[in-house]
Amino acid sequence: MRLQLKISDWNAVAVGLCADAEWYEWAETGQRRNEDVPAFELIPANMRRRMSLASKLAVQVAMYLSAKHRLDYAVFVSRHGELPRTYQLINEIIAGEEASPISFSQSVHNTSSGLFTIASNTAIPVTSLASCADSFQQAIVEAIGRLSSIPDSKLLLVCFDDNPPDVYSPFVEEEAFPYAVGLILENGKDWLVESKEQSVEVDTKLPQALQFQKYFLAESANFFIQGTRQNWIWTCLK
Repeated sequence: MRLQLKISDWNAVAVGLCADAEWYEWAETGQRRNEDVPAFELIPANMRRRMSLASKLAVQVAMYLSAKHRLDYAVFVSRHGELPRTYQLINEIIAGEEASPISFSQSVHNTSSGLFTIASNTAIPVTSLASCADSFQQAIVEAIGRLSSIPDSKLLLVCFDDNPPDVYSPFVEEEAFPYAVGLILENGKDWLVESKEQSVEVDTKLPQALQFQKYFLAESANFFIQGTRQNWIWTCLK
């Protein structure tokens, strides 16, 4: 598979990485200095109080980028989605407690994308995806498909996750921290993305979105992102 695209803007927030300078430092050293939580100042306070950490991260990034760009489509992707909230609800039900209606209504996988369209009053089509460890790269494939149908369009891609509850740790090989990475994608030939049969493993346990962010901020002209069955080669053509 060969894909081409243009990345015209980005934004990211994470626990311990609240400013662009901190992201660039992390890309160089792999270290976060603290566990500070972003302020989420772009999200209306009445919504923010009820949102999970995962949704706040995703919506903060989406609000920032949507204020700068006229969007035609959005793709939100998360491996775990609202799993921490869902796990809490299940435990409450097992304990015989009454489940919170707000928590229940915000436990679905497209919670963050829906809250973004409400908070920003953005009436655009949105897709919410999950593809296990390959979520970021499959979101890129989805985005390219959407862009191909509208030549001069701009698409918002937001990849995000919170840490899953500890009970799921044996089933998750990634080592990450709560984060959201947002990209503005357009049709173009700045980047070539090719899938190749997996022959070399990347020495990292970062999820794909953070692998990409590390190389992208380091301005690497050629790198590959590990997938479960194939690797993805990124080459800068500009």
